Amino acid sequence: GMKWGIRKDRGSSAARRKAKTRGWSKDAKEVHRIKNKKVSTLTNAELKKANERINLENNYRSLNKSQISKGLAFVLTANLVYTNFSTFYNNSSKLISVGKKVIKKG
Repeated sequence: GMKWGIRKDRGSSAARRKAKTRGWSKDAKEVHRIKNKKVSTLTNAELKKANERINLENNYRSLNKSQISKGLAFVLTANLVYTNFSTFYNNSSKLISVGKKVIKKG
């Protein structure tokens, strides 16, 4: 069990950083390392590499919007359903009175 005042080792920060980037490509890891540096310390080659990688990622995301469009479609459908239910709820007394008038006439 735990002893009072003694904490278990939770792993080094280097191990946590490695776990975060596990499964990333070599280029992605390199750009991640570059992005953590100060801009003034970067070489022109490092800046170019980081900019190219970021631009490629953004272009890929903009060309593959299937996941975003699926989520947007769901949100729009949910909003439409909510709007219809709230409209019926807010106008329920009017609908009931119209229904009663129709029944009295019939």
